[in-house]
Amino acid sequence: MGPTTFIAFDTFDIRFPTSDQLDGSDAMNADPDYSAAYLVIRTNAPDGLEGHGFVFTIGRGNDVQRAAIESLRSWVVGRDVDDLLGDLGGFWPSLVHDSQLRWLGPEKGVTHVAVGAVVNALWDLAAKRAGVPLWKLLCELTPEQTVDLVDFRYIEGALRPWTSSGAQSPVRPNASNSSGKPAIRATQPRRDG
Repeated sequence: MGPTTFIAFDTFDIRFPTSDQLDGSDAMNADPDYSAAYLVIRTNAPDGLEGHGFVFTIGRGNDVQRAAIESLRSWVVGRDVDDLLGDLGGFWPSLVHDSQLRWLGPEKGVTHVAVGAVVNALWDLAAKRAGVPLWKLLCELTPEQTVDLVDFRYIEGALRPWTSSGAQSPVRPNASNSSGKPAIRATQPRRDG
């Protein structure tokens, strides 16, 4: 059998008619239909695992959001699953630096939200393949793995990657997780020097 690749990238339009009773309406949003543009990413792996991601809108925004998500299909379908999931920190910048989509604001607005749906679906798949909830997968990352996921471009003046071999993970499972509660606590990483 050849490499495991991504073979499907399907979007769905899910809307709830909350505007019928004005549920969720306010002064700015008089007739919201709470909605989600939903993404399912599938591979050719025999385990049948899928990655799911979604973004919220309040109705017709789904039309625009689904189109934005669909525009990212070629970045995923046909790619090697292990290669892509093994470098999620490098994958994010490749999406937001696409020379043609940059004009639409890849780090803000509809394009940014679409990238989030794709990346979330990939993280969902990574956790399923590891056999653990996503929060646990993230908590078990080494400090170096965590830092590799961060794009320091805009924060490098205030925060830089640390390279101390004794650094603790900035996110650790809370002591109450012994019973399986999906809770984490975030702490500041110790910076020496």
